[in-house]
Amino acid sequence: MDTLRHTIYEKQKEFLTYLVLVFQEHYIKIIDTREPSNFINNTSLKDTSLREPLLSNWQKDFSLQYTFVDIHKDDLELLIQGKPVKILGLQGQQKHFLIAQKLAQFNFIKKNLDSIPSSYYPTFLTN
Repeated sequence: MDTLRHTIYEKQKEFLTYLVLVFQEHYIKIIDTREPSNFINNTSLKDTSLREPLLSNWQKDFSLQYTFVDIHKDDLELLIQGKPVKILGLQGQQKHFLIAQKLAQFNFIKKNLDSIPSSYYPTFLTN
C-alpha cells in the first residue's frame, strides 16, 4: 500500500510541477505583470508512511465512515506573493488565478491526449 501511495504522490508532484509552470505563463499573460504566484501541495504524508497516520486516526475514520488522511486528502494552497489567494486576493485576482489555472489544466489535457476534449468546445461550435 505504501509503494502505491508513493507512486501516486510522485505522479501528483510531477503533474503539479508542470501545472505550476504553465499556470504562471498564463497568469503573467492575463495580468500583464510578474506578480509571483504559486501552488503548494499540502500533504500530511510527504515525509511519513501511510501506516502511522491511519493508525492514529482509525477510530475517527471508523466512526465517520471515511478516511481523514491519505493521498486523496491533499490540499493545494494557492498563493499570490506568498499569501493565500482566498484570504488576501482581491476578487479580480481570484478570477485571474482561476482562469490561468483552468488554462493550465486544459494545456495538460491537450498535451497528454494529443487532442482537445469535446467538453472544452464552446456549445455554439457543436450545434
